[in-house]
Amino acid sequence: MKKNRLSRLQKIAASQYGYFTAKQACRAGFSGSNLCHYNVGLWSLVEKGLYRFEGYEDSTESEFVRLAFWSRSQAEVIQAVVSHESALAFHCLGDYPANNEITLSVPEGFQKKCPPGCRLVKRDIERLSCSDYGIFRVTAPLQTILDLERVLARDGMLNNALQKGMNRGILKREELEQRGILSNPAFSLQTANRENPMGNKTNIFPVHREALFARVGTRAFTLVELLVVIAVLSILAGLMLPVLGKAREAARGIQCMNNLKQWSVVTSQYADDFGDYYFPCATQVTPLPSTILRYWTHIEHPVYRYIDCSNEDQRTAKTINGCPSHTNEVSILGYLNKRYFSYALSYDIAKKKRSKFFNCSKLLWITDLSNNLDPDNVAQVFKSGGNYKTRVGYIHNNKTNVLFGDMHIEAVREVTDEFFP
Repeated sequence: MKKNRLSRLQKIAASQYGYFTAKQACRAGFSGSNLCHYNVGLWSLVEKGLYRFEGYEDSTESEFVRLAFWSRSQAEVIQAVVSHESALAFHCLGDYPANNEITLSVPEGFQKKCPPGCRLVKRDIERLSCSDYGIFRVTAPLQTILDLERVLARDGMLNNALQKGMNRGILKREELEQRGILSNPAFSLQTANRENPMGNKTNIFPVHREALFARVGTRAFTLVELLVVIAVLSILAGLMLPVLGKAREAARGIQCMNNLKQWSVVTSQYADDFGDYYFPCATQVTPLPSTILRYWTHIEHPVYRYIDCSNEDQRTAKTINGCPSHTNEVSILGYLNKRYFSYALSYDIAKKKRSKFFNCSKLLWITDLSNNLDPDNVAQVFKSGGNYKTRVGYIHNNKTNVLFGDMHIEAVREVTDEFFP
């Protein structure tokens, strides 16, 4: 029996967006004395004599249902009718007021105090043309236009409301003519006579009743607003570009460090094969006694037997020879040439045995070469005369990447004499 009464009450509430009155609960089989205590958590008290089941979402219609129950008389007769701006927005013929105020038409003798967020208009509601939506009623589209004709004409919205209603077929031209609305000076006959581009009377303005509480703007940007937006975007771009530039350079620095890591592997392989020696800056071309030297920038240098690259790759910096932060061109003898090498090694420890140095972790082995220098002539640095000061390239956010003698890598702010034996 208890299950049956609960089922009956749920069926009643389902058609009322979850709401039900105390009298409806009593008719379903509940007693007024235990209604508030039955199955706590199943429903909640909204106001005196009105309850709502849990689990129902708030919506435009549910708010209208609540206000309809609020307006009921002692005989359980709904007295309020949604009208004016609220009805216009409900029928999607206009926008809801900016303050989200709901307008209700009530009988002239209505005594209840107006609830927050509402406006009451006392009038003879028996003579109103209304559309019934179950529990609540809304003034019909034509009645709503008649109620707001002066307001719409004053605000320049009469054309828009009439055009939407006629296109959707909820406003008839004959009825508008009979009521004299089309003779209003604020109404443009040419606009109203415009044909539906769809070729029929289907609704080309979809009804979204939830938009009742969302103010829809139809005004275009002014020139001043557009200029303000452009100025703001320019300021943001000015703030972001330096940050993005530093991030891009940091990524290039990481790629450069990966190149140096490969050079550490090549150095170790060479040392394993040649008695623990660092490879030389240059070697003589065979057969002896040739005086032609091949620097470590050339493919004929013995170190390239440990690097898998063709001559063309080596000359275009596609291998571990190329740092992405270097310029693409270098001036050689007054002519611009494609850069093919990005690093310089320490002449002071080249071709020397690694075990000779007890402080390899502090000695520079390979580092970034400065931009605009010819690698054929300056791909090595040494301490004597401060040669390194003009050849080391601080090209990674004012730092240079250094491969040290013990094969670890660091980004260094400044290379000094202490980096050389």
